[in-house]
Amino acid sequence: MFPTNGVVGLTVLRVIVAIIFLVHGYQKFFLLGLGNTGTFFGSVGIPLPQEAALLVAALEILGGLLILLGVLTRLMAFLLIFDPLVAMFTVHLPKGFFASDGGYEFVLLLVMCCVVLVISGPGRYALLDRPALAQS
Repeated sequence: MFPTNGVVGLTVLRVIVAIIFLVHGYQKFFLLGLGNTGTFFGSVGIPLPQEAALLVAALEILGGLLILLGVLTRLMAFLLIFDPLVAMFTVHLPKGFFASDGGYEFVLLLVMCCVVLVISGPGRYALLDRPALAQS
């Protein structure tokens, strides 16, 4: 019933990862606010925390949207690797593995999902679904 070559699976992965990043970007802009996000970034040692908050929130929204559409998927996934990777090393690593304890489980999963998208591209069901364009 379902294709067995990973076409549907890759699309599901791409859409879910995109939604996660979109929601996190929305959270930074509108729920927490950039000021509070920057204050938090500063408290964990991220340099230029206010500027970093704006950059990260914008990347999460723009990257999430483009990945959702299947446009520039590899580039956006590559850039987004650094977002949870920094979070892992600045916040989550000392708390152990499990996300329920504030650990790095979830951010590691996001990093690896982005790695898969960098390697595989957007898959067949993307806005740019022609092979030559979808692979770039």
